[in-house]
Amino acid sequence: FTLRAHICLVAADMPGREKLMNFKGNRGICYCPYCYVQGVFHRGVYCPLEPPTNPAPPTVQARYGGELPDLNTYDSSNLPMRDDTQSRRIGLHVVQTGDEHTAKKYGIKGPCCLSQLKSIDIPRSFPPDAMHLWWENIIPDLVKHWRGKFSATKKFVQTNDEYNIRPSIWLDISRDMVASANTFPTLFGDPIRNFAEHCHHLKAAEWRTFAFLLAPIYLKGNLPDEDYEHYLNLIDAIQLACDNEITVIEVLAVGRRIKRFIRYYE
Repeated sequence: FTLRAHICLVAADMPGREKLMNFKGNRGICYCPYCYVQGVFHRGVYCPLEPPTNPAPPTVQARYGGELPDLNTYDSSNLPMRDDTQSRRIGLHVVQTGDEHTAKKYGIKGPCCLSQLKSIDIPRSFPPDAMHLWWENIIPDLVKHWRGKFSATKKFVQTNDEYNIRPSIWLDISRDMVASANTFPTLFGDPIRNFAEHCHHLKAAEWRTFAFLLAPIYLKGNLPDEDYEHYLNLIDAIQLACDNEITVIEVLAVGRRIKRFIRYYE
């Protein structure tokens, strides 16, 4: 018989995935590669499920090709998802007509370089992997909020936000991590480097150790109860999602926990 191999899944980090899919990324209005939630510009482009209370002024309309996106409310349980047929049609239309308006609106620059393969489903064949989704994205960004101003260049900033952890507490946590490094079980992986010095550039494996093993201990009593409970809810979801085996019931549980975290984060 003839043995055949079909490419079904493609793994890459976010910039690599955008290039393989031929998507615009955050230079498009719908920059999420999986749904049609419209990005909103406010010192950067992001995708809120609820309309912002301080939308961008008309002076930024040029960012959207002369028009501001509709400020819609989206249900995290029923998002307008992309599908293979429409993604291929839009990509072909853009490359044949040079329609930059459509390209910017849908965030698609042209056909995917793998679109000739019938086994490829755009975008389902390009899922995010755990390392880039959790350990180099969600968890570091969440910790940025706790450290202070989200876009601050300083490592730790004291703010009036209830979830802000004071710089002095972070320094205490860092010293404790360093002091306990020699007794950290190798079964759990390498111990984390001094958090105060390296929080800007921890490796994905270090973020995983921090999120699963250390943060639940150090954050208890330092985060408000509500924020702490939502963090534990997120970690439960991530642990289930990262298991080598997962049941249908557990998949549903992951979905419920992630949606709960999304409502909290919004």
